[in-house]
Formats: sequence, C-alpha cells, structure tokens
Amino acid sequence: MARRQQWLEACGEQVWPDGTVAGGYRFMHALYQEVAYQRLPAARRVQLHRRVGERAEVGYGPQVRERAAELAMHFGRGRDFHRAVRYLQYAGENAFQRSAHREAAGYWEQALETLAHLPPDRTTLEQGVDVRCDLCLALLPLAQWEQMLTHLRDAEPLAEGLADQRRLGIVYHRLANTLRNRQDYEPALAYCQRAHAVATALGDVELQLEVIHETGVLYHNLGDYRQAIEYAQQSLTILQGEPRSQFFGLANPSVIIRTFMVLYLSELGAFADGIAYGNEALQIAEAVDRLYDRVAAYWRVGSLYVRQGTLHQAIPLLERGMALSQEADFPFYYRMAATYLALAYALAGRAADALPWLGQIEGNSVVRGEAYLLAGDVEEAHRLAQQGLAHARDHKMRGNEARALWLLGEIAMRRDAPDVAQAEARYQQAMALAEILGMHPLVAHCHRGLDTLYARIGRREHAYPALATAIELYRAMDMMFWLPQTEAALARVGLEG
Repeated sequence: MARRQQWLEACGEQVWPDGTVAGGYRFMHALYQEVAYQRLPAARRVQLHRRVGERAEVGYGPQVRERAAELAMHFGRGRDFHRAVRYLQYAGENAFQRSAHREAAGYWEQALETLAHLPPDRTTLEQGVDVRCDLCLALLPLAQWEQMLTHLRDAEPLAEGLADQRRLGIVYHRLANTLRNRQDYEPALAYCQRAHAVATALGDVELQLEVIHETGVLYHNLGDYRQAIEYAQQSLTILQGEPRSQFFGLANPSVIIRTFMVLYLSELGAFADGIAYGNEALQIAEAVDRLYDRVAAYWRVGSLYVRQGTLHQAIPLLERGMALSQEADFPFYYRMAATYLALAYALAGRAADALPWLGQIEGNSVVRGEAYLLAGDVEEAHRLAQQGLAHARDHKMRGNEARALWLLGEIAMRRDAPDVAQAEARYQQAMALAEILGMHPLVAHCHRGLDTLYARIGRREHAYPALATAIELYRAMDMMFWLPQTEAALARVGLEG
C-alpha cells in the first residue's frame, strides 16, 4: 500500500488519507481506456458504440434529449445513422435554444453529412428538408447569406419532389428572407408570393403571419414605407388572434413586428407613433428576456432616436444593443448597432468616439458616410456616398437613394471650395424623391441644406422660405436637435434682408 502511494505521489497524484486518489488517477484510467479502445478492431468499436448508445438511450429516460450530443456521437460511430441523425437534430435544437448558433450549425451540418449514408426514402428526404431549414435558422443571426441560399436551393427540389406543401411553403418563405438579406428584392418578392399562396391554400395562419411580415420588410427596403406599414398592421392584427412565441424559432413576433414598425414610422417622421411601438417592444423583450428580441429592440428603437436627434435616448440603447450582440455573436445586429452608434456619437460632437467604430464596420455606406462627414473626413464621406448611391440605384432602394443624394449635397456644400451647382442639384433631387416617398425628416434636412447654400451665395429671397419650411417640419416632428441652429440661421437671414 505504501509503495502504491509513493508511486502515485511520484506521478503527481494527490492521495487522501483513506487511500483514494484525486483527479489525476481518473485521467490515467481514462488514458488507459483510450489506449485499449484504439487497439480494438474497427468492427468491435462500431459494435461497442452502438451498444453503449442503446443502453444510454434507455438509461437516460426523460433526460434523453438533453444528452443528445453524446448519443449522436455513439450512434454515429456505431453506424446507426437513423438514430444518429435524430439525435444530431436534437443536439442542434438544444444549442439553438441557448443561442449557441455556431454550435447548432455544427450539429445540423453533421446531420446533413450523416443523412448521405441513408437511402433516399421519403423519411430521409423529409429530414433533408427539415435539417437544411434548421441549419439556416442557425446561420441567420450569423449573417451567412450565401451558405443559407445554397442549403435552401438544395431543399427546394426535395420539397417539390415530396409534394409536401407545408415544407415547400417554409422553404419559399426562407428563400424570400435570405434573398432579401442579400438585397435581391425582385426574386424575394416572387418567393413571398409563392409562400403566401401555399399558406393561404393550407389555411396556415403561422406561415401567413411570417410571409406578410417578410413582405412588409421588403417594401421598406425598396422605399415604400406606407406599404410596409400596412403589412405590419396586418401582421399585428393576425397576431392578436393567433399569438405566437417565436419567429423562425429565433424571436418573439410581438417584439419583431413592433421593432420593424418603429423602423418604418421613423422614415416618415412619425416619431411619436414609432416611440409608442418601440416602448411596447422594449417592455416585451425585457420581460421575455430572449437575446434576439432584446438586441433587435435596442438597435431599432435606438436608430429611431438617432433620426429624431434625441441622442441622450439613442446612445445608451445602441451601446447596450452593440454590447449584447457582440456577446451573443450576432454579427449583423452588431454592425447595424455600431453604425448608428457611430452616427449618434458624430452628431453629438464626439468624433473621437465615432471614428474607431467606423473603421471596424462595413455595410450601410450612406449612414457611415454621414458619420464620416460629421467627424470631418469629407473624402471618405464622398466615397461612401457615391458607393451608396450606386448600390441603391442598382437594387432599386429608393429611400437609400434619396438619402445618398442628400448626403452628396451636404458634401458638395461643406467642401473648402463649395460646389454650389452640384449641391443645389443633389438637394433638389433628394427632396423630390423624399417627398414622393413621404420621408419628411429628409425633406426637412434638404430644406435646411438649401437654405444654408442660398444664404452662403447671397440668395436670401430663396433662403428665407427654405428655412421657414425646415423649422415648421422640425417642430411638427419634434426634431429639436436641429431646431436651434435653423432658427438662428433664419434670424440672421431676416436681419441681413
């Protein structure tokens, strides 16, 4: 006994007074088992894994789904591929419920690989559709649009071949969502129409709700904000009669639809209504305490406050949204929250805080360009504005086009040697499009820009009405951030006149 203890202690083991060994001995035992395992013939290892899986499946009883990853490993190595796929699906669901999206994607990718070992009967083909749709759920918060599109393109003919309308409707809807996120709007609308036809034929209210919401988001991206609001109102009406806890398995629709309504209303300058929806969304999100809901609410309500110029409300929400999206590994939301936070900092005169974030993020060229201009980098602002204008026109995003034109007018006016003709032309183009789309905040900014331009070149007879219109609009929308400087400019024009 003493010799054994000396040997164990020499190996670095801790031996308790009763002779038991702590920690390391278990490791040594496991190592011995691994060596023994590797010496087994391959067929014996397969048999052993299958037997362990079968016994564990019975032994875990009600907790069997909680141990899905372990069971999937044993059945996979035991070449029981049917059960391996089932438990990989469960393991993916478990990870997904913890918001561990990369882990969930890994399990569902393994499930797809394992399905390739099975004959293509109806059950296997149905699983092939389901696993691909589930995998896209995990890839959605990670903004992996290309991978999603590939998996959904593979799922589409499988669902069509099965003549399974429910699965086909889901695939159509998720294709619409993925194409919209890739900014391929025409095919996205076409898939929305197909999905809605399937949902209507089936009487599937849940699918109808998701498709109507998706259609509204598409119209928003195309600049038709009034139409987007109509779809959001339809969604909320459906939701009253058919309460649901999740969209895409990710988010609470009561939160998400309201946050999109916030987005739509802010474009029209209906800030009071947007804030009301935003407060409801924040209350629901914080009560339910799901990461996706909270991040979405913080970003979209924060962006409304940026557009209204209520920076003391915007900055804390966006800081919270950015921190939470980074913690939760939501790259898309992180980029959007960081972009609007940089703009909020720049509007607040905190260029030193804005510039580091601007250097780290991509996407939304126009918002970033606006922030760069406020931070004093005119050339980078011009590059991004030109890029944003070209992108908006290529993708028929009329709201973004109007904002890019306005930004180009601001840049032309703020240069050391202002390009008066260019500035006036861009402001007029932006204002004409903004008025068609009902973008009242942007119309106000265009009037203010034109007034500044006219005052600078001595055309005071044009400056005065432009200023008066801007002031009227700012007051009506409670956009007080821009009001003092606009009123001061009006006073100067009046005195000089």
